[in-house]
Amino acid sequence: QIYLGISFSTCVIGLFASILTVLVIRKLYPITSHVYLILCMTIYQGIYNIFFFFMEGSAGSRMKVLAMFFTLVCGVASSVLSNWIAYAVFSTIFYRKKFDVFKHLPMVHLSAALPGLVLAIVYVYASVPESDPDTSLQFVVARYAYNVIRSASIWINVVFIATTAYLISRIYGKSIKNLTSADVAIVTLCRRMIFYPFIQAVGRSGCAWYEAVYGLDYNPEKPSNPQFASLLYMAIVMPLVSVGYLLVFLWMQPNAWRH
Repeated sequence: QIYLGISFSTCVIGLFASILTVLVIRKLYPITSHVYLILCMTIYQGIYNIFFFFMEGSAGSRMKVLAMFFTLVCGVASSVLSNWIAYAVFSTIFYRKKFDVFKHLPMVHLSAALPGLVLAIVYVYASVPESDPDTSLQFVVARYAYNVIRSASIWINVVFIATTAYLISRIYGKSIKNLTSADVAIVTLCRRMIFYPFIQAVGRSGCAWYEAVYGLDYNPEKPSNPQFASLLYMAIVMPLVSVGYLLVFLWMQPNAWRH
């Protein structure tokens, strides 16, 4: 009951933070390519927060299947978009000019939506009929395929974050007199944007850790102390990713406080 209460509370808080972030972004014009990525990732994360709580339902139930469908689609999409943000930051700092997301928009949306949608469709297919679901296929999709994508996304973010941090340190290693205004602007943008993939990696680590060790049973009758601690960590960090997005956005865009 403690876990369910915390999970419900953090999902509500996370959903509220996602809605607030979207509303603030919509009032900021023009929307830059980097902010557009944040907007898309926040929307996917908000939908994920809605259905995250219902993953604790009975296995095979319609609500459980529906929740898994949306968490698979939105979970993969938000993870992939965080990778695009990490790459955009790396590209910006490496080439000394902003990465134009709008030029690659079809690829961005396709790479974000398609993998999770495929997994979700396979999961739903394995869940029909409800009286005789293919539990082995459900298990492969939900535990292994999804976990591989999520873990890969985490490591991609880690690599880009580390590389970008190294490049930024090299730029700041120069004499201040030698830094151009463009260098300062680029470094400032990258130092702020890099927090998004970091927050995403931390948030996804909760589910990745729990499912890798304990499987897909999110509501065990008698969990051990380590399993209960893992459940609490997952319930806290995953939905509250949206709160992190909101705080970083308000820090990155000072004018956002006015809205």
